[in-house]
Amino acid sequence: MLGCDSYTAESGTPTVKKAILDRWVQIPEIPYIVATTALAEGFDYPYVRLVLNIDEPESLVIFAPESATWEPQVAGDATMDVPGEKSYRDDLSLR
Repeated sequence: MLGCDSYTAESGTPTVKKAILDRWVQIPEIPYIVATTALAEGFDYPYVRLVLNIDEPESLVIFAPESATWEPQVAGDATMDVPGEKSYRDDLSLR
């Protein structure tokens, strides 16, 4: 329906899950992924621009990491989201 991969706790073996993430991260023509909280914790990909939460979170402990995945490239490294990074640097309320 959305034309993108999905990642859940039931997506398969660790090898299958890795393939799903590799495809999403490495192929620019697939810029989206639908995921459950199975992906949120422990996953840090610096080019995540938007996280949409559907329904209420199970808890704030789960909600916080999945909603704060975007961090600017503060070391000055190349970034895919220069306008977002500039807004982050210019607006102290976003820190």
